[in-house]
Amino acid sequence: MTAGVDGVFLLSSYDEYDNPVTEGYKAFKFALYGPSNCKGLAFDNFDGTYTLTVPAVPTVGQHWLEVTRGGAHILGSPYAVQVYPGSINLYTSTISLDSLKQLNVGDSASFLIKTKDQFNNPLTTGGEVFTASTASPAQRTFTVVDADNGEYVGAFMTTIAGSYRLRVSLNGELLQGQEFPIQVLSGAVSVSMSRVYGSGVSDSVAGVEQEVYLLPRDSYGNVLSNSLTPQLVISSSQLATLSKTMQPLSDGSYKTTLMLTQSSSYRLQILLTGATSLSLFDRQIDLLPSVASPQDSVLTAETSSCSVDQPCSFVLRVKDAYGNNVTEGGTIFSSKLLGLDRAILGTTVAGEVSLLPASGLFQVSFSATRSGERELQTVMRVCSKFLKF
Repeated sequence: MTAGVDGVFLLSSYDEYDNPVTEGYKAFKFALYGPSNCKGLAFDNFDGTYTLTVPAVPTVGQHWLEVTRGGAHILGSPYAVQVYPGSINLYTSTISLDSLKQLNVGDSASFLIKTKDQFNNPLTTGGEVFTASTASPAQRTFTVVDADNGEYVGAFMTTIAGSYRLRVSLNGELLQGQEFPIQVLSGAVSVSMSRVYGSGVSDSVAGVEQEVYLLPRDSYGNVLSNSLTPQLVISSSQLATLSKTMQPLSDGSYKTTLMLTQSSSYRLQILLTGATSLSLFDRQIDLLPSVASPQDSVLTAETSSCSVDQPCSFVLRVKDAYGNNVTEGGTIFSSKLLGLDRAILGTTVAGEVSLLPASGLFQVSFSATRSGERELQTVMRVCSKFLKF
């Protein structure tokens, strides 16, 4: 018998000499015992045969069929009757996704389909052809193997992280009438695939705020789905090491800002700390001085006094607002020699000449024709600030 299907048996009657009886009018009863139980009367065909229609039972397994007349068993009763599972039912059949719950890209995992009939009885034979696929974030088709025992094993692997919905179907009908969600996480961070960018990872200028970004990726190019705590480490021979924690952004990247004021060569590193330390970035950058600052520049005399009709020289050390020596040309200066009455006694333009051999130094020189105390004004034309000495 098959679960869910009536069992039909034909009883033929004989006399005591083993001759077939050709007429009816005898009352036969039957009873089925086992995991499921039922009773009934045989239908008289009025030709010496009787039809036993055993009502459908839901439970598989061995049963016993008793056939009696007048309380006595007929020959061979009770009979062993095996009830087998019915046809596959996609709503009672199950799928196990346990191995896909902690899945990373590149991992091979499997899912198990157990087929059942409408009464939840496990099927013990194969023969079905299941298909499995995903549409987004990547379109994939997966192999499903028939184990020939009512079970089917599917293989799942992808290199693209994201939220998937697995479709398992038979003849176009979805298993359990639904798609199954699967979350695939990114892999471990890859140094070669990760990206570091921003204004702060190349040579810059003192006093300007710079941005540094990190976009961590795994070896397949997926942006990491797990949270990190990257540290930007800044070091130089002149300053103590500075460490800043990069903050996460909504697109999976990390950001921090830095503003350095002392011109020097710096080493920038981005480190991941934890069970295993990892350096994602290591580069040397040069921090250049900012623009010349008149109020921070220094004018010094090459001699303690000057003589009439003799050249008198001063050296101008150009500095920026942070005290860094400006070592490149381009700044234009002019100088005036004034008497105490503010009269202009002599003028010479020094900023347009080449720098002195000591980089960042300008030479201011003039010749006076009258003795007395003087005031030298040196003007940086680009910002019209005065340095008085």
